[in-house]
Amino acid sequence: MGPKTTWRLPVLDPFTRILLEQSLLTAFFLIHALGQWRGRELAAFALVCFVISNLFENLSVMYGFPFGGFHHSEATGPRLFNIPLLATPTYMAMGYISWSVAQVLVGRTQPARWRNRVWSAAIIAAFVFTMWDFSNDAVFHTINKAFFYDHPGPWFGVPVSNFAGWLLTTVLIYGAFGAWLAHEAKRELPNRSLPGRVYWQQGIAMYALVALGGIFRNLTGPAMDITLPNDVAQNDVEI
Repeated sequence: MGPKTTWRLPVLDPFTRILLEQSLLTAFFLIHALGQWRGRELAAFALVCFVISNLFENLSVMYGFPFGGFHHSEATGPRLFNIPLLATPTYMAMGYISWSVAQVLVGRTQPARWRNRVWSAAIIAAFVFTMWDFSNDAVFHTINKAFFYDHPGPWFGVPVSNFAGWLLTTVLIYGAFGAWLAHEAKRELPNRSLPGRVYWQQGIAMYALVALGGIFRNLTGPAMDITLPNDVAQNDVEI
């Protein structure tokens, strides 16, 4: 027998990895959303995500509200104004997945119920989305160096204002879309049939897979020493 060969997957640079992940998540968003929405509703969700997320992210880069002052690095690729083009698919794809999880939690999986609990659903979806961001921004900020804060905070350099900004931005996204959807539900939507339990479980499973992907990335790779942006030393970080 010949010598044993060990295969290691190549480590992708942050931009390439984010591009690959967002492409897969966006494909899921488009395919899964059309299982419950029509093109008009999907376009409305995408438009609301694009306008509100870009507005608040640009405001934060220029004036520090609502996420806190920050700027993106060149590693995040091309951008529209001050925001990378990949940011909008993130709001759309993960925003949709978080919205789907919230609809299950509040029992709004049928069009006949889209006029009920509009803002409670928006608030819960915002927390579900922000939980994902809470688990990722410290990694993107420190190890991947995708963006930098003017005033680093306590969560591995991420300020509390970042998460307050995410909650505000996503509540407005979900609230605006939910209110529009409730208005549309006055017409033919209550009579529309939707897929059953398995369909909604797919959104929950995708959210879980994204979470597991983050855990897997941080369990593999070489160890290194880094200094956090708030000057706190952190040893043996996996990359």
